[in-house]
Amino acid sequence: MHYDEKGRKIGESRPGFFGGEVHYDAKGHKVGESQPGLFGGNVNYDANGHRVGRTENSFFGSQVHYDSKGHKIGRTDTGSFLTGPYLMTPKTNGMVVVWELDKPMKSTITYGTSDADKKTLEVPVEEGEKFKGESMHMYRARLTDLTPGTTYTYKVETEDGQTMEGHFRTLPENSNEIRFVVVSDSHRFETATKVSDMIAQFDPDFILHTGDMVEGTGSQKDQFPYWFQNVGSFLHNVPVIYNSGNHDYGVYFDEYVTKVQKEQYKSNKTGRNVAFDCGPVHFDMLDSNPWSLFELNSTAGGGEADAATKAVVNESLDWLKADLATDDAKKADFRVVTMHHPFEDDLTRKYVPSIVENGNVNIMFSGHTHLYSRYASADPKRGADTLYVTQGDARIGDGKIDTGKPDQRLNDNYPNLLATGKGDMLEVTVKDGLLTYKNLGLSSDGEKVFETVTLSKDGAKLAYSDISITPDTVQSNGTVTVSAKVTNVGKGLATASMCVKDNGTDRWLYEFGKSGKERVVGLNPGESVTLSAPLTLSALGTHTLKLDSYTKTVNVTFRKATYAYSNLRLQLGSGTVSEPTSDVIYAKADVQNIGNEDGTAEAVLYINGAAVTSQKTALKAGETRTVEFAYKAPAGGSYTVKVGNSAEKTVAVLGSIQGTPIVKDKSGKGNDGIIRGNPTLVKYNGGWGLSLDGVDDYVEIPDNKNYVVDNGVTGMVWANIDRLATGDEWDHNPLLMKGASISYGTNYLFRMAVRKTGMVTYGIGFNNDNGEYFWNDDENMGGGVTLGKWVQYTGGFDRATGGDSYEDTKASGHTDAPAFDSEIRNWEGKSMYSGFAFHRHLLTGRGRGKTHTMLTGDIGQLRFYTTKLTAEENKQIYANPTAKGPESDKLVVWLDYAPENIVTKGTHTTEWRAMTGSAAQFTYNAEITGAASATATVETSDDGKTVKASQSAELKNGKNTVDISALGSAKYVRVTTVLNSSVAEKSTDIPVINSYSIKAGNTNIWATLADWNEGTFTDAVGYESDDVFNDYSVDYDNYGTVGKNVKVVEGTASTFTDIAGHWAKDAIEYVTDKALFNGTTATTFSPNEGMTRGMFVTVLGRMAGADISAYNTQSQFADVDSKMYYNAYVNWAAANKIVSGVDASHFNPNALITREQAAVIMDNYLTTTGTKVEETGSAAAFADSASIRAYAKDAVTRMQKAGLLSGKSGNRFDPQGTATRAQVAVIMQKLCEKTGK
Repeated sequence: MHYDEKGRKIGESRPGFFGGEVHYDAKGHKVGESQPGLFGGNVNYDANGHRVGRTENSFFGSQVHYDSKGHKIGRTDTGSFLTGPYLMTPKTNGMVVVWELDKPMKSTITYGTSDADKKTLEVPVEEGEKFKGESMHMYRARLTDLTPGTTYTYKVETEDGQTMEGHFRTLPENSNEIRFVVVSDSHRFETATKVSDMIAQFDPDFILHTGDMVEGTGSQKDQFPYWFQNVGSFLHNVPVIYNSGNHDYGVYFDEYVTKVQKEQYKSNKTGRNVAFDCGPVHFDMLDSNPWSLFELNSTAGGGEADAATKAVVNESLDWLKADLATDDAKKADFRVVTMHHPFEDDLTRKYVPSIVENGNVNIMFSGHTHLYSRYASADPKRGADTLYVTQGDARIGDGKIDTGKPDQRLNDNYPNLLATGKGDMLEVTVKDGLLTYKNLGLSSDGEKVFETVTLSKDGAKLAYSDISITPDTVQSNGTVTVSAKVTNVGKGLATASMCVKDNGTDRWLYEFGKSGKERVVGLNPGESVTLSAPLTLSALGTHTLKLDSYTKTVNVTFRKATYAYSNLRLQLGSGTVSEPTSDVIYAKADVQNIGNEDGTAEAVLYINGAAVTSQKTALKAGETRTVEFAYKAPAGGSYTVKVGNSAEKTVAVLGSIQGTPIVKDKSGKGNDGIIRGNPTLVKYNGGWGLSLDGVDDYVEIPDNKNYVVDNGVTGMVWANIDRLATGDEWDHNPLLMKGASISYGTNYLFRMAVRKTGMVTYGIGFNNDNGEYFWNDDENMGGGVTLGKWVQYTGGFDRATGGDSYEDTKASGHTDAPAFDSEIRNWEGKSMYSGFAFHRHLLTGRGRGKTHTMLTGDIGQLRFYTTKLTAEENKQIYANPTAKGPESDKLVVWLDYAPENIVTKGTHTTEWRAMTGSAAQFTYNAEITGAASATATVETSDDGKTVKASQSAELKNGKNTVDISALGSAKYVRVTTVLNSSVAEKSTDIPVINSYSIKAGNTNIWATLADWNEGTFTDAVGYESDDVFNDYSVDYDNYGTVGKNVKVVEGTASTFTDIAGHWAKDAIEYVTDKALFNGTTATTFSPNEGMTRGMFVTVLGRMAGADISAYNTQSQFADVDSKMYYNAYVNWAAANKIVSGVDASHFNPNALITREQAAVIMDNYLTTTGTKVEETGSAAAFADSASIRAYAKDAVTRMQKAGLLSGKSGNRFDPQGTATRAQVAVIMQKLCEKTGK
């Protein structure tokens, strides 16, 4: 068989009648022939007999083809060697050479240091695991009695004449220098050539692979050639020791790797943990799957690992603990641990650090995240003496490094994170008591070093100078500031720390920088940094503080009862976990009396900076108690919360309702889809689809719990993929997914997703430890997305035949059925999505992955079956996509985006509420743009059942008030709203209702989702939460139980909490009532913040009543996001020459405007819109008139005469000063009053 350079089959060759070979293309047409060359190999001719190139044998048991100019153009598999030969388990006196043949036959290996001492061994076949019904034919040549540090050549020969050659070097004995390479997550190994070249230059003693050498799973034997065939010649010449990752774990990994490593090295009973020594280094290679795969999957969705899983975890950890206690480990200069799952993995961090740090491990290498990171120990006593390094990935070449700011942590959750970045491989050298690694990544100039880190066997050494401790006296539980210049005087990396002896007790200072952002600071040899940190002193009396040779006496005096607040935790709703649809914010905080006398604390709850309630708590000296509050948010929005002087936290309350277009399910099961975001309609050859922007467009199919997948499943999506994810963008871009997260364990029922590689990955989630069972497109089958083309993507699975995938009707991937049998995890209650998915580790409380991933492109018809379709059935649907087709009784979701299948009208009816007087006013705040519309009908009743009177109003964009006095008096009132969305090819427009307010004696307000949920929703109306697009590194706060007697304080929406007493308060309330401005949050206006260019044109557009439907398109300005609130207004203002961009392609919407710029823009606005304002005022010169730039002078004068602009104190105009939101609010109020708007 013949393959091109990308591994795709392109033809075959057959013996010719007159010798040589005749070549045929993939369709069987003759394309040429080959004849033996004079100097070996073959000379190749085309079908007309013209010479076109040559063929030579390669190291890989295959032939390499060259064109007439000598350029490599492909290879031919000769049919014997499936993998190898590859080198394993290096020793000072031994090496194992492994290869796999396609059929059992006599094989020999000849090896030696020269022709004179060659030895030949016959190597018997070792029948292994079965693949496609046939046993693997493995050959393992165990070479012994070798000389340490010596280079040997070898040749493997099979009885059918195939040969493969290579060389290796045994490990050195008592060597002062060793070199090794660390790679991880090679997957498809697109960097193989570059990495292979660098490895050859570095000439390592061995390579450590920390897991994931396949793209799919360890149950797919045909994935292992990504490593064992594609890596380059180094595999024949350099031995590799392996960790198992979550991708390659399984029986085939054991066949290729574990059997030899268990036999040749010290290991645990599974053989997946191994230990060996080389020179001054002791290595432990640990299997992290017991916790970060098995336990992770067991606990997904809130479960608990069973006893068997816990036993596997404990066995692995106990083995590591015991090995690090051996003499071999203790006497080594360095102890190195490797495993696949890194320090940032929650379960690795739970189990591993205490073991490796107590075992004096110097460095731990891991992978899994495909990102480079470097952590010091969280324990200041260890610091950089235990370093945790996460290797990047060897899959796609890239490299970068970020060590962050010296006074601010790189990641809020990890103060001990020293660096992040990317990389392809690590080169490690151990010499003269130093371990040095280099992080290499691909750049435009090839592989280059992005970071070099050195550790010393003697550990870190610090010196201190310029030490100070101030002040001399503090009250109890007050702080002194410890400052010093810290210098790394050792030979390896160190972390800065200060161990202050407080009356003989060690007090460590390890995190430095901005309050709340403190970080651990790394120092390379010779580096110095001046640092300071607070140290709390509690006990009354004299404290003798010593740092290095510096001593300071501090007197700690009596403190009156004083209260400190900490450990703030928040929760929405009173349930066992936070309820996103609730509008009641519960807050707990711990209050401690840090004084030396008893007292009573008055704990104050602050919302958006304003005190809303308090409670008193009696506390003895030193006592800590918990206080609890509850606050009902008056409107949707973001709320900052704190208790006393605690740190602030922010919580989002959902507020609005909106149109939610529904795609009717044609399967008959009622599993309708909801169109999210603003995707537009698009036509394609199979019908109608949706164009997704990759930002917030997707389709959600809520789970009606009316189907169960218990054996077979098929997902099918027509799609036209625009682009693949690149750089730091998340991949696993979802065509279809049902579950809580598309990756990292058994967090989904089914998935179809596009990888950065262009391959589609398909998966099933089983309810067991190793339950994520997936496969990828096979490039040897021609699999992979075709950009810019509509394709029917299909993936199906059942327990009998495994997984199969198709692109249109062509098979694109396959995996055999799993060896285990387990219930499929259906994730009842979790939605199905197309175009969106939660991603990465599951946050159990939130019920979702930590982040999210989107699909950019067009999606068409979607089908989901509770059975596996055959290849023929897939073809039938492709041929007739409008018919229900085969297995229609197992079709449970069928979405087709034809306009007639989309419901755009929905109705919401509030509950009846009491009214205490006559109806007066109905005020609403709505977003109605483009073709969207909404009609509200205010209804009254005397019995809360029968409508007495009603009045309807067509809602307009913004905040408006309707006179409803004609309704008279009644006992109850409600509002029924009909919302009409528009889903079309040009644009998709969605009506949004932010709030309603009815004055009828009392005032009734609907402004939170909890308010709206008291009513009823019918058809295409609901809500949309931006929270799905928020990324979280942690779960909800561990709030505990809500107290029984917590009083709920009602928030008021009558005003902003930050404008009380402000000079512009009246103007702010005026312009917000007019809906010209919105608050920066639900309860704050931020009057003193600067006005941005985007804000300003938005206010002007609202003032003009501009019809922005025609402008709600992708902006001409590259920095204007089409999804931002100001997008249409920027386009409107630019088109009408009210304001121009900062250049032809940039608007800089977040730039603050100056006062003179505001004058010019206002002047342009008045001219363009034809707004007449009498210029009757004076234009007296300002004290700083000379500072007004020439382009703005006339505009400032006209705005001054019009009475819209005035000076500041001291008769200053301050032309280059920032125009604040309050100042612009005053301008807009004056303009409204002068024009009668």
